[in-house]
Amino acid sequence: MKILYIVTNLNRSAPNTVIINILLNSDVNNIEILSLNKSLDDNYKKVLEENNIKNIEFNSFKEAFFNLKNMKNKFSNFDILHLNGYHPNIYGYFLKKLNSNFKLISTCHSVENQEAQSHQFQGISNVKTKIRLFLQSYLYPKQEKVVGVSKQVEIYLKEIGCENSTTIYNGVDYSSFPKLKSKKSNKDFLDLCQVGHIINLKNQIFSIKLIINLKRKGLDVKLHLFGSYDTNDKYFLKLQDLIIKNNIEDNVIFYGSLPFDELFKNLQNMDIQLLPSLSEGLPLALLEAFYFELPAIVSQNGGMKEVIKDNKNGLVIDIDGGNSFDDIYDYINSKTYIEDGRRAREEALDTFSSEDMARNYLEEYGKIE
Repeated sequence: MKILYIVTNLNRSAPNTVIINILLNSDVNNIEILSLNKSLDDNYKKVLEENNIKNIEFNSFKEAFFNLKNMKNKFSNFDILHLNGYHPNIYGYFLKKLNSNFKLISTCHSVENQEAQSHQFQGISNVKTKIRLFLQSYLYPKQEKVVGVSKQVEIYLKEIGCENSTTIYNGVDYSSFPKLKSKKSNKDFLDLCQVGHIINLKNQIFSIKLIINLKRKGLDVKLHLFGSYDTNDKYFLKLQDLIIKNNIEDNVIFYGSLPFDELFKNLQNMDIQLLPSLSEGLPLALLEAFYFELPAIVSQNGGMKEVIKDNKNGLVIDIDGGNSFDDIYDYINSKTYIEDGRRAREEALDTFSSEDMARNYLEEYGKIE
């Protein structure tokens, strides 16, 4: 079996992290990665090099597209193209047009129509989004298999005509994580955290309003926001304005994007993770933080509610409901989150390993080969 993974770029991202975990837990020898755009120099490419995983990287999608025939010839004896993302789906479609022997499988990481709506695009961006959604709904059903990272994503796939879809939950290579440290019992503050890009989709404005509410109720809390941000972005400026107006500059800390080792070092000191996202498939940040005994307070969107089972490893809230802040206050005040954190770690190690995820993908490859 020969597999070509086609990705948007080789930057560190949730889809690429899923792929690398499949590769590192597979005994398939003939695997390569094709990147359609120039990537940043980060840990992802280093991992590929360390594990002798061949990869080709184009400077742009345009350059990659003009090299379609060359790629068709280079990979003519490959069996499966595994596509991850919008442009890879387009590229894989045309590669199959040139070589009908290729079998296509895609991983869909989000409820794409819900995610597009949450971005609140306008003008030309809105037009591009509509085109993207149309093409996805056209391309996905033409593939041999489409994998959703949660049941909610699979429901979306079936709604756009993908009767060939299934669910494989994301997995994490916990063996590479640092040893878990015991948590301090005499902390002055309760440390809440959120991991993800500072964008409207991730809904950090909810988290900041939560901190304001909890402070007014007498709780000593800090919010730690891990993720890249643009200081000139309207959303970031809106967050800053809310922080200043409510005098909580000392309670909200922005870290920017951190290397994994620094991020994990910080997560060791956190108490609860927040994921009030407007849309999600199944964020790796949720599963990674479980390792550090961080229960999750999540929105009902996407696959997160599938992971927070019976509110025993966290709390599912209605981010549009009027009682969500009160529910969170009661959850924190009852100290329920402490035992939930232990259960969250156990659940993650038992259910969301990269080995299980890789085995499930290999089974799907075998079915379509």
